[in-house]
Amino acid sequence: MNYKISIFLCFFSISLFAQTGFKKEITYNKDRKLETAIWYPSLEKENETFAQNILFYGFKSKANAQIKKGKYPLIIFVHGSTGNVKNQSWLANDLAKNNIVIAANHPGYTSKNSNPESLLRVWNQPKDVSYLIDYALKSEFKNYIDENKIYVLGFSLGGYTSLALSGAKLDMSKYEEFCKKYEDEACKYFKEAFSIINKKYLKNASQDLKDKRVKASIALAPGFVQNMTNESLRKIDIPTLIIGAQLDYSVPVETAIKSKMQHFSKTIKYYEIKDAGHFSFLQRCTNKAPFILEEENAQFICLDGKKKKRETIHQETTKLVKSFLKEVNNLK
Repeated sequence: MNYKISIFLCFFSISLFAQTGFKKEITYNKDRKLETAIWYPSLEKENETFAQNILFYGFKSKANAQIKKGKYPLIIFVHGSTGNVKNQSWLANDLAKNNIVIAANHPGYTSKNSNPESLLRVWNQPKDVSYLIDYALKSEFKNYIDENKIYVLGFSLGGYTSLALSGAKLDMSKYEEFCKKYEDEACKYFKEAFSIINKKYLKNASQDLKDKRVKASIALAPGFVQNMTNESLRKIDIPTLIIGAQLDYSVPVETAIKSKMQHFSKTIKYYEIKDAGHFSFLQRCTNKAPFILEEENAQFICLDGKKKKRETIHQETTKLVKSFLKEVNNLK
């Protein structure tokens, strides 16, 4: 396959942006052009706001800053269905104080060019991530990356990708049956695409996508866990953190995650954030956002729990992720 990669945003943390406008085309799959953001540590002062608009708050960083000397873990962030590189920028920006973080818009999966059928072809995103690792280890950041500390962090569909790269395999043959029984919000969304689930599709969806270079994975409200084979979950042998949201109606923790917990390997840890919803892992919404989104019947994007604010949920998530990464790094 042929890949084109164009780095249109490069960010870094304490002074976190990389080189804005850096572009590189690599032949891998001519149909997959990855627009990529990179965050990295720097000593320069954060003095610019990025990824902010009328709907979401952004984060502070500095473009074109010099990277701080050192060797850092590499973390690939993976967005969810109809998402983009901005969605978890609040966490990427924070983690980039001590890590090099890369995220990309995945063709067929983003807010600009996705639909239920393209999203149900779940194997492309994990392959994108493996390519991003290839890219990073050859890029201008190669001398700053600790190749023994390569991690993946994904949200929703990206959470599935994170687990797939850890060794989880899918059996989608019973997904339609599952959806008839539970009909969660994800099922409702994918219902119109069930017609593509045929013999060829099942073969593609069940392929082994494990990347041995990935030494730990984190999945926030991961999708399709209920479709992961018991054997593959038992065989996951790298540190893995799954974080669920108590009030998640897209990926309900009871039916979509906890139903498989008895098959989790000893290396998988599960935590659940109380009073949080599926979209609590996106950026913080502005005060105007719910009213604007209501016009599109999409105000659910800004809905969290009954009492807990998204900022608090982000703080809890960040604490869990940092604690997990600290533990993983100490194992090296």
